[in-house]
Amino acid sequence: MAETAKVRASGEQLKQQINEVRKSIESISAITLALIPPDSNILINDKEMRRKEIKDLIQANDRALAQIASAVGKGVRKHAAGEGAATKSHASGGLAKPSLYGQELVSFFSSAQLGKVDPTNPKSEDISAVIKRSAFGKHGIATSYTFSRLFPLLVAHNGFKDKTNGQRIAFPAGYLEKHFPAALASLKAKGADTTVWTYINVGRLVSESRVPTEALTAKQKEDLATYTDLAVALDTLTKDVHVKSKKADAPAPVVPASLAAAPSRRSPAKTQK
Repeated sequence: MAETAKVRASGEQLKQQINEVRKSIESISAITLALIPPDSNILINDKEMRRKEIKDLIQANDRALAQIASAVGKGVRKHAAGEGAATKSHASGGLAKPSLYGQELVSFFSSAQLGKVDPTNPKSEDISAVIKRSAFGKHGIATSYTFSRLFPLLVAHNGFKDKTNGQRIAFPAGYLEKHFPAALASLKAKGADTTVWTYINVGRLVSESRVPTEALTAKQKEDLATYTDLAVALDTLTKDVHVKSKKADAPAPVVPASLAAAPSRRSPAKTQK
């Protein structure tokens, strides 16, 4: 029997794969930076590092990956100019560019206990209520930055912070297994440790839930373009909520008009005879 020939990835495909890795790293990095207060030091592998040093290292690594991606893609013929352009536009967007996420992540954050839009106002609207009517809640479309704020809010509101190690998250037993069975199964299949969770590696749940660029249908690409503004609106709101949760004197977050609840319809008053 003739041996099946191995198909090597083209330079353009390798470039796309590197950009996908960059997006995954960006999600984890954003969560990391969001959780480290300014002018603070943390211990990494027995080495104390300042937040600025970590940020500089993240940016340097991303620049290196971008250069590698560009190098492997040069001089390689694209299969189709139109297809190549579409792929590039989705693969290199970064944290602020919306992506499509699976139902596990959508269902989780649409029902998670995340606190109020204004953490200092108990009468403020629940964050999860806003998420349900957002582009993420309805269509699974959000930016990676959004989750770098939602996970810290989740941990803080539910008391999931490990009291013995501030860099770890103490999810209750069976909590992630209940909400992320597919993502955890995929991570385990890749040999990842799913028993210890930190503010750095929790972003893997987001990465596993993101629909790869090459798997997007024409309709899904169209939806990404259509709901970009709504995704950015949720991104902005989560940023404001996160800041307010850290600084009580920060301005109270306001739900953007595009995410505001529809006015309730009241029955007309009955006229007395």
